[in-house]
Amino acid sequence: MDPLKVVVMTKPQRKQTLNLLWNGLLKEKDMFKLDERLLADGPILDTLFADHVIISKRGSQYPWLVVVPKVADACEIFDLKKTERDYLFFVVNHVAKALKQATGADKINIECIGNVCSQLHVHVIARFITDDTWPAPVWNKPFKAKDLDEEATIARVLEIMKVAVYGE
Repeated sequence: MDPLKVVVMTKPQRKQTLNLLWNGLLKEKDMFKLDERLLADGPILDTLFADHVIISKRGSQYPWLVVVPKVADACEIFDLKKTERDYLFFVVNHVAKALKQATGADKINIECIGNVCSQLHVHVIARFITDDTWPAPVWNKPFKAKDLDEEATIARVLEIMKVAVYGE
């Protein structure tokens, strides 16, 4: 797949995947499954990138998104094929730029750690010099919850990504 091409799975493609599963040509173990811990972080966003899941991390003082490539059993970036890796960086780049534009953040942190949940995922976090933990990392730091309009921020991020990808 061309890493710069956004692919949306059509109904016929979904049907073909289901037929392959049904006929035993594609094993369920080869299918992507989102780790429950990531799923518990927050809602999955309706996304333009069919090969990735984007999650809004709920209850954070920071606008925080998590990008998960839909690749079965991927734990490390080097587990991805070159085209999958290139596409992951393409998606993360678009998500980061949209998050910065939507929030006016002073800095965007991009992190790929995976010590708690080993499924490959990339954190994209908007940081502000006024946040409680600045300039320290966000990991395991106590912080006061702030009133964020998460829904409005996410809607704006999705709108910006759509314009960036489709030029609409």
